[in-house]
Amino acid sequence: MCGLCSVRGKSNSPSGWNRAGTRVCPADAKTFSLYCALEKATDEVSGKFEHRGAAIEEARFVIDEIAPNRKNYKHRLKVYNNDPTTTFADIQKFIRLLQDRITRRLREEFQGHSQ
Repeated sequence: MCGLCSVRGKSNSPSGWNRAGTRVCPADAKTFSLYCALEKATDEVSGKFEHRGAAIEEARFVIDEIAPNRKNYKHRLKVYNNDPTTTFADIQKFIRLLQDRITRRLREEFQGHSQ
């Protein structure tokens, strides 16, 4: 999914990561929280961001799987991003896992439609 490549590019180094995200995503931002990177990538791919869209829901599921403090997260993407225990390596792992989930989901949907 090219949009996740975009997320990876935006968060390719710790200096590009906004670890104090608010879920407000300025168009001219130079750093990106997970939420804003996903919002931008989703908009680039589909032309429309949906807060409860499939890609963002998959992102929430990844956090449910990997975040040790997830039960304390009212807003999973924001709070996981801002959690002081979340490292840049965790962010990179999150992106890899999300890309794998979305790729698998798209493959399954494509196979289901081609049968």
